[in-house]
Amino acid sequence: MKKWNEWTKKQKITLGVALAVVIVGGAVGTNVYAKNQQEQAINEALATIKKEKVSLEQLEKAISELRDKENPNFLAKEVDLKSLESIEKQIDQLKKEHGRVTISEVKKQNKEVVNLLEDVESNVEAISYQLMTQTKVSQLFIIKEKEFAIKGSEVNLTLPTADDLSLSDIEAVVSATKAEGKLMTIPKSNDSDKTWEKSIDALTTEAKKQVELIEVSKKSVADLFKDKKPVDTTDKELVQALKKAVDGIRNEKAKTELLAQLNQVEDAINKKEKNEADKKAKEQVAKESANTESKKQNAGTTEDYAVDGNLNNSNWSGQGSQNQNGGSYTPPANNGGGGYTPPTNNGGGGYTPPTNNGGGGGGTTPPGYDGHADQGELDQQEIDGSNVDHTQNPNSPWG
Repeated sequence: MKKWNEWTKKQKITLGVALAVVIVGGAVGTNVYAKNQQEQAINEALATIKKEKVSLEQLEKAISELRDKENPNFLAKEVDLKSLESIEKQIDQLKKEHGRVTISEVKKQNKEVVNLLEDVESNVEAISYQLMTQTKVSQLFIIKEKEFAIKGSEVNLTLPTADDLSLSDIEAVVSATKAEGKLMTIPKSNDSDKTWEKSIDALTTEAKKQVELIEVSKKSVADLFKDKKPVDTTDKELVQALKKAVDGIRNEKAKTELLAQLNQVEDAINKKEKNEADKKAKEQVAKESANTESKKQNAGTTEDYAVDGNLNNSNWSGQGSQNQNGGSYTPPANNGGGGYTPPTNNGGGGYTPPTNNGGGGGGTTPPGYDGHADQGELDQQEIDGSNVDHTQNPNSPWG
């Protein structure tokens, strides 16, 4: 092989041209390859973006199904939690895939996807927040089968509150949900008077009213007890007013307990009233009995004559004394008005004085007697008997 210095000038020129062609050709080939690679990367990025866009549009449609069709400010009546979780997982996957697209040539298309991705993610977060809030607020109430606190745009404000619910429990729910709600973008309501936010506020406000009514009623009822015993001096009207207030409580547990306590107070009041009424009745009976006995005692000194016409010697002070010889003495009627001197009866038989037909001394004629005497006649006989001076008659048994 010839050495370089042995090459002719022509040969050297020919070799240089050949080498130049090779070098230039290699450079051009490299540029073409690089250009082809760039175009391929752009196409792949655009394909990825297109695919992501389709996926996001599908997710956006699925999300719209979770909202009320008539008023998208509210959730749908039946929100499928599993569907929501599935959407959230797909969004996370798209975010990871989209992070690989960094080519500046697809910046415009990329921005569209990014914006769409952000909107979808924001809607999912809002739905998740609303669903969580509705769940927490619903837990403030007792909800039976087929009942609800909020369903779609419908709100039930007649539910009983949960057992032993406190104002602090309600406040905790309100504070937590409102703080998080400020970060959410919820679609605007097409009816300013009926919004999801107002519906949630109405439910928490109603829960507060019910709990406040229970707490006030408990305090009022507790005041009717002393040392755990019902106060029987309580005004009955107050008890009835409290019963009416307690009737407005929807929680059955609290309502039953309060009514039972009010019934205890009412029973104590009724028992006291009955005891007082019984006492008054007994006092009245005793008073009437005493009056009757008093009348009997007053009338006992002037009892009626016996049926056989004789006076009852035990109750008439105007009669004569018992005959010393065992006979009974029956005073005669003095028809003449004269003085009467009965003879001394020394025998053992009964003595019947004769009728005085003579003149009118100081004697008194007793009224006609038919076997019975009224009170006036008995009184007059007693007076007449007391006015006779028996000592003036030498034959008088009282002499």
